[in-house]
Amino acid sequence: MRAKRKPDYNMERALELREMGIEGFTEEDVAAAGGHFPTVDPITGMFLKSAKHPTVIRELLQGYLGADVFKDLMLVKNPEGYFGEDQFQYVPKK
Repeated sequence: MRAKRKPDYNMERALELREMGIEGFTEEDVAAAGGHFPTVDPITGMFLKSAKHPTVIRELLQGYLGADVFKDLMLVKNPEGYFGEDQFQYVPKK
């Protein structure tokens, strides 16, 4: 019997953020985005997508292409996160 593969999106956390009424996660926001939840938890900076998610590259490119929102943040791998070695997180630059 094969082990069940962990999903590549942390929907459990996304739904927690929805319950808190966090912008981008409300039913209205997700519907307006074509049914897509955001990539990053705005509270922790943790990616809700695994490094192996097929569209995580979009978030990575946005950060590397110089968006102002990322000028004070850096991207790190955080093996303590939901996805283990495949967990990205934004943290403040020192």
